[in-house]
Amino acid sequence: MHFVTDVSNKSSFHTVAYDEDVKLCECRINVDENGKHWTISSWYVTKGNNHRGFGKATLTACLKAIYKEYGLPSHIDYIWNGANQYVMDWLTNHFDPICKLPLAVQKCDDIDDWTAHMYTINKDKLFEYLHIA
Repeated sequence: MHFVTDVSNKSSFHTVAYDEDVKLCECRINVDENGKHWTISSWYVTKGNNHRGFGKATLTACLKAIYKEYGLPSHIDYIWNGANQYVMDWLTNHFDPICKLPLAVQKCDDIDDWTAHMYTINKDKLFEYLHIA
């Protein structure tokens, strides 16, 4: 497996994991202008490659690229698209995600915006778990 990371304007890091020429996983993390607020906006494993470690490896590679550029962030958010409950279970078990909107607000909001799916995760636990910094 090898990784290719593309950086757009030092604000969007996109890492793709490949096995030869077959795409295994993608991760996109957006960074604010100061490099202190990171948002995992897209992160998924291709069909048939779940539960094989490619997701963690790709997330780690993307985070390391950003860390090398900016150092430690002040916080990290994750936008969950509601698919693959095992991802949210993994985040919950290890990184204490806190939803930006309480469940009561989500249930009353007729307009589904991405703040209802945004979670702040414990960056210190994440970096320790993935052996970054």
